[in-house]
Amino acid sequence: MAKKYKNMKDVAAAVEENGNLTTASLLELREALDFKRLGVGVLSTIERELDSEGLGYFPEWVLDGDQNTSPRAGHEVRVYKKRSAVGDIVSAVLDPTNRGDERLREGAGGEAAETLKQIRELLS
Repeated sequence: MAKKYKNMKDVAAAVEENGNLTTASLLELREALDFKRLGVGVLSTIERELDSEGLGYFPEWVLDGDQNTSPRAGHEVRVYKKRSAVGDIVSAVLDPTNRGDERLREGAGGEAAETLKQIRELLS
């Protein structure tokens, strides 16, 4: 079976092609880095390489060697572009702040929903 990703740049390209969010298994990420086996030490390398491409991931426990002491090839993470609208929303959920709360409100409707409501009223 051919590798899905040749390297982490391919992973980054897949993320962009899929609206700044994609799913990847530990097997796929391991193969992108040319590791033959998956172990706790490989998890930190995957995490570091994703970060170097401007990518984040969740759930966080999957790449945390302290929490995931027996990583499996089938474990999946959602990989996202950090500097994107998706990244802003994921960050707002994973690292709550007042500013993040506002971003979540906007993403869930907020001002855009109110503007759309006003436009609909004007057109009716």
